[in-house]
Amino acid sequence: MKLNTLLLLIQKLETKIPHREVINPQLSSVNVAWHIEHTLIATIIITEQLVRSDPANYKCHFNKNRLLVLGMCKIPRGKGKAPKSVVPKEKSSLARIEKYMEIAKEKINATDGLNPRSFIDHPYLGLLNYKSSIRFMCIHAKHHLDIIDDILKAKHDQL
Repeated sequence: MKLNTLLLLIQKLETKIPHREVINPQLSSVNVAWHIEHTLIATIIITEQLVRSDPANYKCHFNKNRLLVLGMCKIPRGKGKAPKSVVPKEKSSLARIEKYMEIAKEKINATDGLNPRSFIDHPYLGLLNYKSSIRFMCIHAKHHLDIIDDILKAKHDQL
């Protein structure tokens, strides 16, 4: 997965903003806005870590969770809890979502051309090099887009 794929997923996330207040407690305890904001916060933090990392410090170690998530291109629903650093701290607002959307796009573009050994330290997946980090951000964005789509589909089916 490449930066263009990630940018397309972020753009798709942007199309969900008009539905930000929709919630379906049977599918998710939070509304669409939370999923959008969480995905953007995670993307911003990951891209910042990639830029700040020292490629000389990257060491690959086996991690079963990383192998499963990156290998299957899927995050199992309800199996993990978002780290506090990527959980929206207050009720989502349109202004904040729009701000994060622009920041996320800028930060994604800023990672273009980074050293392949640039990395992040993910709390569940361990060290992810540049390519794996981009792949994870795509998988993560798709995961939340799928949840959003299910929330919106359930609302549509109720009408």
